[in-house]
Amino acid sequence: MSDSDESIMANQHIGIAALGVPDGCTFFTKIVLKGALQALLRRSGVEWLQWIGSRQPEFVVQIITVRERGPALQAVHAALDEIGILRMCHIAYFDCDELYWRTVYPLGAEPFDHFLDPDKVAAAGREFMAWMEAYEALLRRRRIQGEGS
Repeated sequence: MSDSDESIMANQHIGIAALGVPDGCTFFTKIVLKGALQALLRRSGVEWLQWIGSRQPEFVVQIITVRERGPALQAVHAALDEIGILRMCHIAYFDCDELYWRTVYPLGAEPFDHFLDPDKVAAAGREFMAWMEAYEALLRRRRIQGEGS
């Protein structure tokens, strides 16, 4: 078993997918959702070991690695409710015994792992990199224009 496999198996993982976000799941949405969730989980006393996220045009996914699943799941549910977006979200945990994402909210939802489709994640990564390249080019142009003034 590799170190990354051991890390996955040694900890608890919670997945959150926010769908139908009003601004179309932009990079900004991902940052704001992460910041709001982290602040509310911190307030609840939940500590995380790792936090990763991905953004696709239709949804934002956050994966939180924690030591204790139960309190973290309760805090995530409460935080999403407090933010006012619980009804737009799916919450799941990774079952290490079955190697399967178990959706806990909403009941009867489709399997959570469809939010983790590698092709969608790769496409979102390429889209973000293209955005960053355009942003950096804009900054370079501004600097050049500022130097020429």
